[in-house]
Amino acid sequence: QRARNAQQNQPPANTTVRGRVFYADTGRAVRRAVVMLLPAEKGGGGGGREFSGITNASGEFEIKRVRAGSYFPLVNAPGIVTPVAFLTERQNGGSEAEMFAEIGRVFPPIVVNGINDADVSVPATRGGAIGGRVTYADGDPAIGVSVEVMRKREGKFTTVLANFSALGSMMFGGGDIGGSKTDDRGVYRFSGLPPGEYIVKVTEPAEHKASDASGSGSSMDGFAAMFGGQPASLLTTFYPDAANAKEAKTLNVELGQEQGEVNITILERGLFNVGGTVLNKIGKAPVKNAQVTLKKTDDQTSSPFEEIERRRQTVSTDALGRWQFKEIPKGNYTVVVEPREIYEDGDVAVVMTNMSTSMPMNTSVVVNTSTASAALPPKPKLAKKFQEITIDNQDLANVVVELSTGATVSGTIAVEGGKPMPNFVSVLAHNEREEKLAMVQVDNTLNNYRRTEGGAASMGKTENENHDFKLEGVPEGKVFIRFLMNDDSFYVKSARAGDTDLLASPLDLKESESLKNVQVTLANDTGILVGKVSGAQDEPRAARRILIVPTDVNKRRARNLHVYSASDEKGEFTQKLAPGEYFVILFEPQTGGGSGAFDKWLDEAVNDAAKVTIDANKTQRISLKSKT
Repeated sequence: QRARNAQQNQPPANTTVRGRVFYADTGRAVRRAVVMLLPAEKGGGGGGREFSGITNASGEFEIKRVRAGSYFPLVNAPGIVTPVAFLTERQNGGSEAEMFAEIGRVFPPIVVNGINDADVSVPATRGGAIGGRVTYADGDPAIGVSVEVMRKREGKFTTVLANFSALGSMMFGGGDIGGSKTDDRGVYRFSGLPPGEYIVKVTEPAEHKASDASGSGSSMDGFAAMFGGQPASLLTTFYPDAANAKEAKTLNVELGQEQGEVNITILERGLFNVGGTVLNKIGKAPVKNAQVTLKKTDDQTSSPFEEIERRRQTVSTDALGRWQFKEIPKGNYTVVVEPREIYEDGDVAVVMTNMSTSMPMNTSVVVNTSTASAALPPKPKLAKKFQEITIDNQDLANVVVELSTGATVSGTIAVEGGKPMPNFVSVLAHNEREEKLAMVQVDNTLNNYRRTEGGAASMGKTENENHDFKLEGVPEGKVFIRFLMNDDSFYVKSARAGDTDLLASPLDLKESESLKNVQVTLANDTGILVGKVSGAQDEPRAARRILIVPTDVNKRRARNLHVYSASDEKGEFTQKLAPGEYFVILFEPQTGGGSGAFDKWLDEAVNDAAKVTIDANKTQRISLKSKT
């Protein structure tokens, strides 16, 4: 019935979009290129799907059966700037509304009603370009090394994939983030770049796994290797010859501008081995099959698929809890250990994957070898561990990582007034550095997937009418609990663990602690804030970032209660908000810095900020003046 209702509520899809694509600087046709219409509305306009066609020899195209909605035009041709570059940056901060506003500033959206045909002209703007040569210290060309261009956003540099072709190249033509390798001369070139401040990063292929009890062998699978893929590597050099992003030279790129001769010399450096043992803190027993990863501490770069790439260089501990990496350059690193508990009795061990959200994944049971029927209850789950190390011009052996028994946090989620739950609710625990510690995803619909942190899933009916949740293996210390939903009509009205307000304060968990009866109440009576941003002469200001924070000083510090929005091409923005009192602040371009700098800026910004009160199910309006 739900699926039938969803189909009935879909907007009409009978528009034919006809048009011509031309180069904005010359007016000449863009021939034989793919044209796509990407949803330009929060949550996915046009039913959340895209439509595509191909230009002919005159640059003309026709796309049929387009659903009513607003769309960004994408021309997938070399050298042309596209919305994809902005989409792949989103993981480095900012809201969906901000992303759409920034894209809309460069790509005016096409609006169709799903009934009448539309004739459009699509200008294709040439992006910036960066190119050069990569060599070793002796002058030899560095052949087949991965090169990434990274654009600055929120104090970090994020890998830019200029278009879908670059994304496809990354996935199938090399298996590397960024999608580009040097040729037989060591030469590389990126085009179609949006304007901004860039650095260039080179990664040499390397196999860091010195041991792996999982039996997976190399960090490369056969499929990726067949297409020229390379494993993720810690052997990085930044333009011109820097060891990290902080020391890299930045490049300012404008639309249509070519930055040539960006030549990079790969660093000569010593490489070292690092290894150790993972032990259970209780009894000092070795922990078998724990997943160990090594990442650079305080890395100022990020990539759309960095977690997948890092997993390629994950090793499993052996029966004695041992692990080892090789060819690691000196520096500061964080060893991340995720336990995968296996209980053994003699020579018999049976591993069961538990599909329930109320029990940990990969829970193991001991089988009685005489009866094969008795099973021990699950032991408390060990907690994920982050341990910092320094490698300084010598091998680092015998790093001991002790895993503690994790805490358990459990409770109940309900919607105020007994109303139906949203389709999807996720409960996440993270630390002060916003590193994920534990997560459980609770589904609230019938015949849908149910998932937990381990990634396995099962199909079946949800009989948990109270919508209980249980986070296990949560590390001790300050832990922040967040509740994520796929429907912005809902918000967390209250979340309490005894006297602790989880919306404003972290939990201070102890090892092996069991915190029960966390009560979470959701509501869907959001109000709406409608605003307009204008300049000194009342002209609309597009793509201006807006930060909305509670006036309550305690809740203002809680980053999960910060709401970001952005003005569209008319200078307007619309944002759903929980009822309450808020400061509305324009995020001017000079705003930046780390966490401490941001808090200091926020304390000063609220002094001159506009204040609004949002009432349940009502609309409030506001006008803001931009200084830029």
